Amino acid sequence: MIGNLNGGYTRGGEIVEGSYEAEHDHAGYEVHSTKISVKLSVDAACMFNAIAARFGNTRFQLLESHFDALATEMFNALSDSDKEKLSNTADMEATDILIKQGLSEFTCAGAAGTFKNENATWRNYLALSKTSFASESERSYSEKVNK
Repeated sequence: MIGNLNGGYTRGGEIVEGSYEAEHDHAGYEVHSTKISVKLSVDAACMFNAIAARFGNTRFQLLESHFDALATEMFNALSDSDKEKLSNTADMEATDILIKQGLSEFTCAGAAGTFKNENATWRNYLALSKTSFASESERSYSEKVNK
């Protein structure tokens, strides 16, 4: 059977559709990513190479998402005053990088507000975490009072 006449996807159609989505996602991702250099032991680098090769990736592909998660974990461990300062610092640096990579007009909106031509990822994350924490604290207090 060559295709589904009812317009449904065949396995091949799903692959093509997934390729279009990946292409679209990758185009946006390139603007919102930057390279960094990391120096580590030869032993660790070689193990990352071996693990990545086992799964058909490069060590960079293997580690990329882990660095994103690590940044969030480290941010969460900061003092409240450092979170305020460093969220602004990181967002301003990200704004500069986005502009240098050709993103001339953009809007970043979230819990911290709406920012035109200014990245606010970390400020939005901070505002959202404050809101989530406040909600959890209120729930805990309410549960204690209502018992």
